[in-house]
Amino acid sequence: MPERRPRGVPYSLQVGDLIVTVIRKPNRHMYIRVDRRTGEVRLTVPLAATDVEIRALVGRQRVWIARKQSSAARTSDRSHHRFQPGSELSVLGKSVRLQIVPSGGASNVEMMDGFLTVRGPGDELQVEWAVLRWLRSMVHAEVVEIVARYQPLMGAVVAEIGVRRMRTRWGSCNIGARRIWLNLELGWLDPKYLEYVVVHEMTHLLERGHNRRFYAMLEMFMPEWRSLRHSLNAIGIASP
Repeated sequence: MPERRPRGVPYSLQVGDLIVTVIRKPNRHMYIRVDRRTGEVRLTVPLAATDVEIRALVGRQRVWIARKQSSAARTSDRSHHRFQPGSELSVLGKSVRLQIVPSGGASNVEMMDGFLTVRGPGDELQVEWAVLRWLRSMVHAEVVEIVARYQPLMGAVVAEIGVRRMRTRWGSCNIGARRIWLNLELGWLDPKYLEYVVVHEMTHLLERGHNRRFYAMLEMFMPEWRSLRHSLNAIGIASP
């Protein structure tokens, strides 16, 4: 007989050295997810699933879970320490140290002589917002330059460029609107990765699917795309 557990109410289950959160719903299958920010393991399971079956699923996926939790830990560590005074940052491949100068008025961000200086309210959250707004403008300007270089070569016209935080993708493409979106996190990486994602998304304007024609064109425009994709996969967010 399956264990009697409340329907729709999360409960904790010990699986070896791991504690997972389980919620029962009228599903047909069991689903497992690792929170990208906290590393918490959550399962949604059918009403009739037993704890034995749940533990077996977690056991089979233990290597995958560990890899996802390791990625979450790296992301959490970067987010927690990134906006404190003296933090070392990498902005589009340039290493800088964060310097906060409390002052009145609106926040202002400037990168010069190895420092990223934020002038304005010294609250850490406000510093974070100011830096991310500045980073978004930096990434957007870089993407505009990349698109301008590749459009004549590729014959793919981009109508609109957007930069935002994305949890699971480095980039996306709205083919109908000819709009490409880039993950703001690319701003912390070497610009070669941003260039790869931009070219990948622009290739979708020529070929919608990930088929042989798509990869043949990507190979022509950027021969080193495989190694770049492999490196991005290692960082922990789904590659395009």
